[in-house]
Amino acid sequence: MEPLIDAVVATWIARIDELFAKTGDPFDFSRWAGFMTYDVISDFAFGASFGFVKSGTDVGGLIKGFYDGIVSFGILGRLYPFTNWIKATWIGDKYLVARPEQVSGIGALMRFRDKLVDQRTADVQEGKLGDRIDLLQTFLEARTEEGKPLEREVVKAEALLVLIAGADTTSTAITALLYYVMSNPAVYSTIIEEIDRATQAGHLSALPQYDEVLRHCPYYVAAVKESLRLCPPATSFLPRVVSEGGMFIDDKFVPEGTEVASLPWLLNRDKQLYGEDFAVFRPERWLANEEKVKEYNKYSLTFGYGGRVCLGREIATMELYKGPLLVLSMHSRLRAISSHLR
Repeated sequence: MEPLIDAVVATWIARIDELFAKTGDPFDFSRWAGFMTYDVISDFAFGASFGFVKSGTDVGGLIKGFYDGIVSFGILGRLYPFTNWIKATWIGDKYLVARPEQVSGIGALMRFRDKLVDQRTADVQEGKLGDRIDLLQTFLEARTEEGKPLEREVVKAEALLVLIAGADTTSTAITALLYYVMSNPAVYSTIIEEIDRATQAGHLSALPQYDEVLRHCPYYVAAVKESLRLCPPATSFLPRVVSEGGMFIDDKFVPEGTEVASLPWLLNRDKQLYGEDFAVFRPERWLANEEKVKEYNKYSLTFGYGGRVCLGREIATMELYKGPLLVLSMHSRLRAISSHLR
């Protein structure tokens, strides 16, 4: 998995260097973060990058479609348990239910998904499938307990979920990390010094590996964790149903079958856990006290919790340990050159 991510990140850095670093032209970093994460998830899930980075454009209008459709998507998600009733009304059916024939919104992603699934099915039937197994192929080859293949609509739903959940959240995390680091000169300087030391000592490859960053850049890793704490990309409720027998929450009994939920944004700002400076971006908190850090990790909801923890957590973490680190290193070199020329 890591070589796949490395290939996309290397192309991404080269394009940023070519189009912006060398020319001095301004650009929307958040947009380009999305280009990288969409190419990573498409390569991992569908066997080939969609080409966002190479083209420097929103391929197929996928990103625009996601943002156009996220409002209705979010409304339906928060109307539970009335979601199905709302969808059955003419207003819900017309304005809130996504369909492939819709010009914009989630409909654009559904059309793109349908083309991918149809093309893969045709490739399998014609014997054109190579040796590589991606997520889409896994969906198509999966079998139920009865030994039957997944229904077509289930495969399509899984593929759409990958497109929706696998890229935008990571690009949000990458953008937030750069924002927090660049907005805090002391943090920025500490990270650059750490990267420079690790590079000069030969501990970091030209394209840093996950284990290298984890071992030799602890302050950078702490900054990643702190950024994810303050800006969890998925801020929605993560509902769970109370199991048989009920349970006590904050000395209050909650009956079985009750839906309960926590907000990552709020829990990650718990004053009792993080102290009076809970709202401050301070990577040092992840390096100071080992027992306290265990608590932070235990109660973090950034990637969900338990059996429903985010399946793409490791992919997202690898991207965070590579792309932003290289951008910061590039920015530092350019600042040094600029200062020297002045």
